[in-house]
Amino acid sequence: MGFKGTKEEWEYSKSNTGSFIVLEINKYIGSFAKECNAKKAAAAPELLKALKELLNINSLDNHALFKAQINAQKAINKALN
Repeated sequence: MGFKGTKEEWEYSKSNTGSFIVLEINKYIGSFAKECNAKKAAAAPELLKALKELLNINSLDNHALFKAQINAQKAINKALN
């Protein structure tokens, strides 16, 4: 089962009303009452991609494993920071 969301990078932004909006290249996706929820939603596609990379790695391919770990850490940081 593939990801059915938009392929572009998701980001979040604070609006004038204080709510947070997840954006996909200037297209409105949704609003959230709390910043932490918006950050997690914005990172969802990257988290899914990182998990798929980790699951598809041959255990003998250290370079691919290292790259996947870096991508996973970036996605986690986006969701939590």
